[in-house]
Amino acid sequence: MVGPIGPIARVLVQVGTVVGGAVFRAAYDAYKIEAARNGGGGGFASSSVFGRQTQPMSRDEALRILNVEAARKDQLSPQDYQKAEQNYRKYFNDNAPDETGGPGGSAYLQGKIIAAYKLLEEEQKKKDKP
Repeated sequence: MVGPIGPIARVLVQVGTVVGGAVFRAAYDAYKIEAARNGGGGGFASSSVFGRQTQPMSRDEALRILNVEAARKDQLSPQDYQKAEQNYRKYFNDNAPDETGGPGGSAYLQGKIIAAYKLLEEEQKKKDKP
């Protein structure tokens, strides 16, 4: 009688390990996004943990995320910036997690969208300064 329980227990432990790892990674990513959103400038969320290095987003990546093809490589035209702002609002709302418990967007993608827009917004502010 003890024989059949061993393989079943082993399968349950393996499933638990896989699911536990996935849940931990999702929680870790959500924590990083919230820390960035709340201006948490250091600590656990910004450090290298488990071999993950956080690197700043490049301008090209920000343009790809917001689906903007800039006419010039070095700066955004007012029309390009306006398109980036429109796409930011649309993509941000499309990826908002559903608070009612139903299927919603992705907090990870929403974090990427926020970071992309902030980068372009800062670039625009520097350009507008005399």
